[in-house]
Amino acid sequence: MESVQSIKYCIRPARFVPIQRNYSLGCLNRGTLTSFDVLKQYNITTQQLLRWRSGVSAIDRYRAYLANHPLGTNEETEHFICNCTNMRTFGVLCEYQFSQVSFEATILSQYTQKLRYPLGSQLFGTTTCYKTSFPCDYGKVCLDWRNICD
Repeated sequence: MESVQSIKYCIRPARFVPIQRNYSLGCLNRGTLTSFDVLKQYNITTQQLLRWRSGVSAIDRYRAYLANHPLGTNEETEHFICNCTNMRTFGVLCEYQFSQVSFEATILSQYTQKLRYPLGSQLFGTTTCYKTSFPCDYGKVCLDWRNICD
């Protein structure tokens, strides 16, 4: 029988709270940083950026940049997007990581655990838990893919 362990997680608040990201760190988990100017120079579309597994908010900022709309920020550091080159990572700064090699394998692993431990896969099974580089509240319940918002 597996031992129970505490797992760190972040909870989505009831009201909107802007995420404070440290963009000066650049991309995490070996993601590559690309400026909006370079993306535009190479005619990269927002559709192509969806495959980079970066956050939707970053892609939306790039869409506004292409349409010559104000980005709502004066910070030049936010005029880039991260290409999450590690297939297991995703997020605006590639800050989240799957436990398996792909999203599909991660979901399959979660459902296998739920079958194995139908009354408590979160407590007694080895489930996929996301860790972030940003400070957040901790608890005994695991942060899974349904709790992550951009």
